Amino acid sequence: MFFISDPTKQYQIEGVRGTYEARLTWRFDRLLYGGDEPQIEHLRVERSEARQRLAHKTLEAFFAMETALADLARASPGSLEAREHGFRAFEAAATLEVLTGGWFSEALRGRAATPRR
Repeated sequence: MFFISDPTKQYQIEGVRGTYEARLTWRFDRLLYGGDEPQIEHLRVERSEARQRLAHKTLEAFFAMETALADLARASPGSLEAREHGFRAFEAAATLEVLTGGWFSEALRGRAATPRR
């Protein structure tokens, strides 16, 4: 019988027997977190940024409405200037209504129903 010897493999020329090498690879990074976790984290960050943008737009609309109402109070009643300020206040209130999903008008109704001291 004739053998060929290699540090990694050994074959027997005349016969069926042979030795094979197998390798296992351990991925320890997969042990700590799954492969989809970076995607989930990316979605969480996007959602947080969207909330911040929504809050910013809501505050802008609120202050635009308050400014328009203050300008309306200073304008002479029935003037063109008073109408423009009234339209600006209405536009800002409608924007707030959309941005808050109806919460804004409900809060105003609740505020109006509460007696003031």
